[in-house]
Amino acid sequence: MKKTIDEIIAFLGGKKAYGSTAGIIAGLYLIAGIVITVLKLLGYGINVIDNKVNTPAITVVATATPTPEPTEEPEPSEPVTLKKGESVTIGDTTYSMKSYDTDYKVTGLSSLLQDKPEGYNYLKVEFYLTNNSKYTEYYSLYEYDCYADNAECDIEYSQSDSSGSAESGRAVLLTGVWMVPKDAKSIEIECEPGLSSDQKIIFKIK
Repeated sequence: MKKTIDEIIAFLGGKKAYGSTAGIIAGLYLIAGIVITVLKLLGYGINVIDNKVNTPAITVVATATPTPEPTEEPEPSEPVTLKKGESVTIGDTTYSMKSYDTDYKVTGLSSLLQDKPEGYNYLKVEFYLTNNSKYTEYYSLYEYDCYADNAECDIEYSQSDSSGSAESGRAVLLTGVWMVPKDAKSIEIECEPGLSSDQKIIFKIK
């Protein structure tokens, strides 16, 4: 062993332990042999013939990702039907129908500008909306639709007081005027309170 170490030192230090090219190659093989011996002591398998280093095999275990169960969409709420004098609170607002007139007469200058078709009447409905929130709220009849025998009727904005605001704890009175057939068997006003709820309100006229 000492002789081997002396030969390596002589080779690395420039001594003429090997005086030819063949000697240099022999020295390189000697160093490679020592490196292989060290690797074996460290637990690595060396295959000199195939020039491959055998490393421990790595096993990859695949874990299945659980498939989430589909969530069911909530069913829409049933509409709330109100008659005159009844009320319902949805969100921060209380809704009620104060009164209605199925044969409303347009008076004043506006009556000269109206071209009401034969067989139709004007329907006037008053709504009370109470603001239960801490802030001033704005209300409008824009989302209020009138149906006579399931057919939609047009609102007469020129005769309506269809928008307004209410401070916290206050109520606002909104008035809508629609043109409806005289012989309609059923008349309803349908509204959607707002984006915070999918609940609908149906005000029953007849």
